[in-house]
Amino acid sequence: MSRRPNVRVDQFGLPFLVLEENRFAFASVTALIEEAPKSYGRQVLIYGPTGCGKSHLAELLVRELRRTGKPEITSLSASELLVEDAESLDQRLKLEAAPRGSKVRRAIICSDIQAIVNQQAAQANLVRIMDDCRTLSIDLLMTSNRSPGDLSGLSARLRNRLQSGVCAAVRKPGPTARQALIEHSCSHLQIAILPEAIRLLAKQLPVSPRELFGAVQRFDQLARQHRQQLDASFAKVFLTHEIAPKTLTIDDIAKAVSREFGLKLVDVRSDLRDQQLKTARQCAMFLAREIAREPLTVIGAYFGNRSHSTVLHSCHRIQESLGEDAKLRQRLEIIRQSLGSGL
Repeated sequence: MSRRPNVRVDQFGLPFLVLEENRFAFASVTALIEEAPKSYGRQVLIYGPTGCGKSHLAELLVRELRRTGKPEITSLSASELLVEDAESLDQRLKLEAAPRGSKVRRAIICSDIQAIVNQQAAQANLVRIMDDCRTLSIDLLMTSNRSPGDLSGLSARLRNRLQSGVCAAVRKPGPTARQALIEHSCSHLQIAILPEAIRLLAKQLPVSPRELFGAVQRFDQLARQHRQQLDASFAKVFLTHEIAPKTLTIDDIAKAVSREFGLKLVDVRSDLRDQQLKTARQCAMFLAREIAREPLTVIGAYFGNRSHSTVLHSCHRIQESLGEDAKLRQRLEIIRQSLGSGL
């Protein structure tokens, strides 16, 4: 008989708070903990922005499985699929049939699968692992910063495998959830922020739970230093500094573009003419002009001493493409949001 465990996972040192934005992901992970041998071999992908609890849910799985016995749990980062060959992965993950009559629970956790976009060999490794896990009744939990449909550069085989399992999103908290998170933090850290200040902070800080938790701590520390009450008046002072726009550099932008396209920064800045690199490079130039407002000559110098006319041409190409390429528009918006300029 399956059992629904009474689970607890700490997030930032606090009990995990289940919200509308993470409820299905939490339920999907806790379902893996149930003692239901006939359903072993389940596969779950948790996806969403950094700082919203994906790694804490993976820790929950490990902790709760260990409470039920002595399971064999292996964790790996998807980037390791880039450097390990199939044979060494098989040995490490113990991808072999369990001895007859064995009741040992086995689980694999594979994090950050966005790291293998455009990496065909690594993707083939993950497809093979997913197939073996199903055959060998090994539960598999994966994490990603985006859904399979939004991860361009995935093979059709891998995308189909991912979408055939459970895909559960965690989202950045909305105002109601942010207020609940602040109240949750205050309760467990014994910080006496007044209700009006909590509402103000929740409204003005559209950030991840991790960033919100840090903001609550900074607000408390600053109030102690200045011997101020944690009220709305001081919250307004705090917010003028907390949400002041960051000065972004070309390097910040180029790194964000490289992450989104799954490419190396050195290649994006190079003279390589691969179409994927060329598009990423043009996007980086376009955003450097839009966000950092750097002169064309400065942008060109950063990208391999290219001329100002090359940078201008790249910006025009991206601007023209945006009108007809919805996927490109979405990618640029994701990059802007990752830089804090899309809020």
